[in-house]
Amino acid sequence: QASTQPRAEDILALLNERVPKRSLSLGYRLAVVVTALVILLLPLLYIGMALLIAWLFLYLLPVQIFASGNANSIKSSILVFLLGPILLFFMLKPLLARRPKAIEPKPLDPRKEPLLFAYVNRLCEVVGAPKPANIYFDVNPTAAASLGFGFRAIFRRDMKLIIGLPLAGDLNLRQLSGVLAHELGHFAQGASMRLTRVVDAINAWFASVVYGRDVWDERLESWSDSSQYSFGSLFRMARGLIWLTRRYLWLLMMAGHAVSRYTSRQMEFDADRYKATVSGSEAFAETLRRVRVLDLAAAVASRHVNEMWSEGRLVNDLPGLAVASVDRIDPQLLMALDEHASKQETGYFDTHPAFRERVARAESKQTPGIVTDERPARVL
Repeated sequence: QASTQPRAEDILALLNERVPKRSLSLGYRLAVVVTALVILLLPLLYIGMALLIAWLFLYLLPVQIFASGNANSIKSSILVFLLGPILLFFMLKPLLARRPKAIEPKPLDPRKEPLLFAYVNRLCEVVGAPKPANIYFDVNPTAAASLGFGFRAIFRRDMKLIIGLPLAGDLNLRQLSGVLAHELGHFAQGASMRLTRVVDAINAWFASVVYGRDVWDERLESWSDSSQYSFGSLFRMARGLIWLTRRYLWLLMMAGHAVSRYTSRQMEFDADRYKATVSGSEAFAETLRRVRVLDLAAAVASRHVNEMWSEGRLVNDLPGLAVASVDRIDPQLLMALDEHASKQETGYFDTHPAFRERVARAESKQTPGIVTDERPARVL
């Protein structure tokens, strides 16, 4: 058994070339600039609308109504004056809400996984990307590259790499190297990756404003249904105006999504270039298909976990169960998935290009690949 264990030197020797550097296209650069401008403009529009409401309901309308001098107008002015703070409270509420603290996973220990860390670091040199500060495992068939935890990570070279254990348990070395090269390619994108963090944060915040509901929304609904006529009308008017402001914010959010998603797709195409160069154009499509199958297998495994839980049993190797579940998938379903992927079109709000577009670009490069070793990726 010891004789079959590969030497670290032999594994690292597979990475003996570098991905050629290429200047970013004009379309890519313009997309990044436009995205930055739009995303930074959206919060300003939100704050501007809040100031407009404050001016309208706390100054302009009350002054105009009081100027008429009759008792009914004065009563209406009081209601309008009360309506302004309610609207402002519900607009500013998301700004004041405390964000839940993210749970930080435990990073891998380089002393316990020396070959994996050495391989990733060598692959960073091949791609021309900064080395990750930490590497994490995940039980899902996914891989991801992102900045470290917290907002301050935007200003640091604090990169983290996440490797899904089902990928390591099912793919071969060539395929996994391509997947990792894709993620490390995002590291090489530098400012674009940092912009993505800001964009995601702003988009998530807009989504919380548009769709988020809390105890205060429930109270307003209750007050509008149970209060006396005057105050009931006030609360119903407030609910209607809050709905209108959220529709306006929904339009801003969708505009931000459309612009940022286009940039995201350009970043994915750029990262695909690293993947195709490292694993080869031929292995590119095969890897995408296999990851899609593993995603489905993970869903099958999750269903089995729920069944076992109802029987009072637990699984001791969830990633292993996901890999084993590949053989349980109906072949007809796999054929249907392939057919669907071959016909799928890229939507305006998709973060990734469609499967066939990615494959077509990779195959057009006709690269043999830097890593052609097809031993199981578990050797790492």
